[in-house]
Amino acid sequence: MKIVEFIPQLSSGGAERFVVDLANELSKQHTVYLLVSYPLDYNHNFYSSELSSRIKIYSLNKKKGANLIYLIRVYKVLRAIAPDVVHTHVESFMHVALLRWMLPKFVFVHTIHSDALYESGGKVKAFFKRLFFQKGWCKAVTISRASDNSFKDFYHAPSTLIYNGRAPFIERESPGDSLTLIPAKESGYNFISIGHISKTKNHMLLCQAVSNLVKEGAQIDLYMFGRFASAEIVDKIKSLECPNIHLLGEVSNPRLYLGHADVFCMSSIMEGMPISLIEAMSCGLIPICTPVGGIVDMIKDGYNGFLSDDLSLDSYARALRRFLNLNEEERTKIKKNVIESSYLYTIEHCATQYVLLFCGGHR
Repeated sequence: MKIVEFIPQLSSGGAERFVVDLANELSKQHTVYLLVSYPLDYNHNFYSSELSSRIKIYSLNKKKGANLIYLIRVYKVLRAIAPDVVHTHVESFMHVALLRWMLPKFVFVHTIHSDALYESGGKVKAFFKRLFFQKGWCKAVTISRASDNSFKDFYHAPSTLIYNGRAPFIERESPGDSLTLIPAKESGYNFISIGHISKTKNHMLLCQAVSNLVKEGAQIDLYMFGRFASAEIVDKIKSLECPNIHLLGEVSNPRLYLGHADVFCMSSIMEGMPISLIEAMSCGLIPICTPVGGIVDMIKDGYNGFLSDDLSLDSYARALRRFLNLNEEERTKIKKNVIESSYLYTIEHCATQYVLLFCGGHR
């Protein structure tokens, strides 16, 4: 089966991380092509080095805004490949939808990586998506119960729920590289956060809670990895003047650093099915998160992590304190549950579900 995975860029995001993992897994038994809208320059090319040599990658060199030349380029590439399946992600849906009936027959699948309304792209794009989903011209995939519910409420169309998966961890760098950024603690705990410093990730909630706990005497350090998407938020975090909060920026393999932490923190106001959370759980970190999106599918409060009651500072701080108040036996038990829970989110199982959908697809 010839499968095209189509995504705007390969920047350091969860959707991009997932697409690379899925393409690699699918390529073990199928012919896989990866189409990337934007040029593979520094800003749009974070994961291409991790693609299997089995995958043919096409960079379509899109410019910002509407671009007829770009659409012609998409048409020519898809026409030449003649795929059995075209699987789109994020805004690449429209690039295929506009060309749908100009190309040979294929199964059209689109994955919703977040809340359906948030990802709809405005009234015109939402109209096209609703039409394609309701008519069965494109099969929709959602990645959590929350995204599935939002999809059905917004589009009033059928969808298939497939949880994200993550490839097994293969250490490619020296462990010493990570120890220079996250030194081992003789006492206390290392917390880690992975994600763009942005409004949606809500890092100020996490940082304020950690800062307050440090002032109370808690022996914790917070290490934050991710692109500085908002200079304003970075400045606010720095203004807390908490020496235990470490802003480390973007790194090529954040998974390498998870082994030197005890807790994974996520304080987002919106999530799909966080790849970074799957990574952290597979490494045995106890997650402490806000109850949004697919997080509530993954974490059972008190069993394999902790959830705040809401998005308030007091609630999130209470969740952090619940971890700090655990004894050694309780921490060991929860960590064991975390690792066992992570087995549900493998890329092998995820890819199998997608292949079943692809094979049962129709125009």
